[in-house]
Amino acid sequence: MSPQQGSLVGMTAPGHAREAVGRRFDPALMQYARERSWAALHAIAERMHPGISEDEARREALDVFQQLGCQKIWHPVLIRIGTNTTKTWRQKSDPTVRLGEHDSYFIDLGLVFAGHEGDVGATFVVGDAPQRQACADAARALFHEVAAAWRTQG
Repeated sequence: MSPQQGSLVGMTAPGHAREAVGRRFDPALMQYARERSWAALHAIAERMHPGISEDEARREALDVFQQLGCQKIWHPVLIRIGTNTTKTWRQKSDPTVRLGEHDSYFIDLGLVFAGHEGDVGATFVVGDAPQRQACADAARALFHEVAAAWRTQG
C-alpha cells in the first residue's frame, strides 16, 4: 500500500457512526476496490504526456478502467490539466488546454470494484516546475494532516 492510500482505520461493521456503510460493506472488498482504484490512477498517470488534452486523458482512463475490470464509475472522472486545475469542480474546463512540458495535472476517480467504491485522487507535476511541485506537495501534506485528525476523533 502506498502512503497515499492510507488504511481502513475507522471502517467497521454496518451502522458505525463514523462511516455510512451498508450491510453489504466488506473491509476486504473495500481494500480491493481501493487498491484497484490506485492502480487505475497510476496507469492513467503513466499515459499522461506533454501535449495531451483532458478529453484524450479521459479516453485513456476509460481504456484503463476496462482493462482493470471496473464495474462502474461512481462519480464523473475528473482530470484537470494546467490552468484548468484552478477551476472549481462545477466550472467547465477550457478544452484547448493541453499538458505543457513543465506543468501539473490532477486525477480524481470514484471507481467501483466488487461493489465497493475506491475514491482516489492525486496531483502530478511533469518537467521542471518547482512552484507547481510545491503546491502538489502542500496539497498532499494537508490531506494527510486532515486525515490523521479525522482518524483520531472519537
